[in-house]
Amino acid sequence: MDSEGPATARTFMHSHTFARRCSCAIRCLLFAAFVFLAASARVEAQRNSWTSDDVRPLTKLPWLGAELRPLDVMLDEIFREPNETIRYAVLAEYLAMIPVEQLGEAYNRCILLEGKQTPDELVEFLLHIWARRDPHACWKKAKTLFDLVGIEEGILCYDSYMDRPKITVQNRDAFRASRYWLQQKASILGFITGLQDSPLPEEERVRLMRECVDIWFTKFKTWPNKGLYSDYRWSLWGRFRTFDLTLDELRPYPLTARDNGARAESEIALRRWLEKAPQEAVQILDKITVQNEEWKAYQISEIEAGREVGPQGALPFPSTEWLWLWRGLDPEGMLTWARRAGSVSDPVVLAARGMLLSQVDERTRAEWFQAARDADEHDAVLSDLLGQWSIWDTRAAMRTALGFQKHESPHLSSTVQSDATNNFLPPNLRHGNLGFIREFDVELLRKRFDDGYLYDWATEAMEAWGRVDVGEAARYGLEGLMKLNHYPRSDLIKFLKGENNEFSDTGDMIDRTFCYLRVWAVVRPDEMKTWIATIQDSAMRDALTWLLENPWGTGENVEQ
Repeated sequence: MDSEGPATARTFMHSHTFARRCSCAIRCLLFAAFVFLAASARVEAQRNSWTSDDVRPLTKLPWLGAELRPLDVMLDEIFREPNETIRYAVLAEYLAMIPVEQLGEAYNRCILLEGKQTPDELVEFLLHIWARRDPHACWKKAKTLFDLVGIEEGILCYDSYMDRPKITVQNRDAFRASRYWLQQKASILGFITGLQDSPLPEEERVRLMRECVDIWFTKFKTWPNKGLYSDYRWSLWGRFRTFDLTLDELRPYPLTARDNGARAESEIALRRWLEKAPQEAVQILDKITVQNEEWKAYQISEIEAGREVGPQGALPFPSTEWLWLWRGLDPEGMLTWARRAGSVSDPVVLAARGMLLSQVDERTRAEWFQAARDADEHDAVLSDLLGQWSIWDTRAAMRTALGFQKHESPHLSSTVQSDATNNFLPPNLRHGNLGFIREFDVELLRKRFDDGYLYDWATEAMEAWGRVDVGEAARYGLEGLMKLNHYPRSDLIKFLKGENNEFSDTGDMIDRTFCYLRVWAVVRPDEMKTWIATIQDSAMRDALTWLLENPWGTGENVEQ
């Protein structure tokens, strides 16, 4: 065992004992909730609609305390955590202690809160935990998931009817009735890995494994592949003893970035220190600065000695989540620090100011904009500041970006759009920002920028939507193509109807829109049909109707 081994073992045992200490009492409370709070919120088919306002970084374990809260409330709190390593480690512990009768409801709720149409890694994660605790109930769910495997090439790999593989799904009716599908069949193997750890007798475990593999061969005609590799790790829980540390223990806690678990553990320590002593925020920042220098020196020494180093660069602290907590706990203290900050181009200063811009007065806002402008003649710092603001107030950031008319370059509004839709927030907390971009009138940019810039701007916005709702992406893309008129209308119509292959594999808006339209036609044909009926252009409407009825492709030029 290396030098960190004993400490790591003690850490695991300490937190594991702590978790188990709470477990019996919590199980009783949660079972009472299950019996008496039968009216927990149903999981409907609508998409999760959270925004950046719904961010809630965890500083304690949600189930600790005297208040008895139902399953859906607890899961909502866990899924508002932006750091996915922390989120899923805490989720794993919570799912390990609730009554097994609630695991099916928890599965459905988690799928909704995840905010993706293809939650492959989450499904693997949930099946593992469920199968470990209640294999038979989990198997009933897992058997239904074989029918939800499809579109395995990836949504953006269907830009040609002939030169790409045909779109395939295991069960069309099941696809269309489900709010999600599985792009990677390996997701289902979470059932097998959990089953192996279950207390079932060996004979019964083997029977269920054989039944699973038999269906696998029947459906997929191939050997089961390895499970998915992801941050959805159910084995990190033992690392998070920092949830249980006192203030005196938190202050000297060493920060590290060796791996995801170590980074998350350090992050929790910093959050809890701040929560317990908000007046010490600047002291925390000073500690981070000192430990960053020590970390850099360590990396240099390791490299010079010819040894491999883990993640290189600065420690990822303070995090955006930590700054968010500071703003809530001591807004005046954070504002004072942000006003006095030395380097206006420092990423931490930019993140803090971006978070505060909607709350400060006009004079302070103007001073910060001017300082950013003065820091760089090309407005790169101003662009970064507006990008940070766009995470929290996309509308105001875009309005300000467009207001810099005399000195503006295209990257200001582009950065706002990009950071609003591709920022540190996980997909389930981006939907509000995506909604603004969807409704934003690109014509407002036409007076200032050429069509090529507008086309690229709209392409990136469309791709951001594709991660959470293929229908939204398809609508946005087609409407953008029609409005921008970047390609001749007649050529676009022929492409949609499969009469030419000119725009396949271009990697831009027309290519991606075509992919989204085809997949949308496969998974939500009724929804797409209703939308097509609203299009005024009869020739375009006919082309889209043809695509709706013929989305699968031929794959005739694909080597078998």
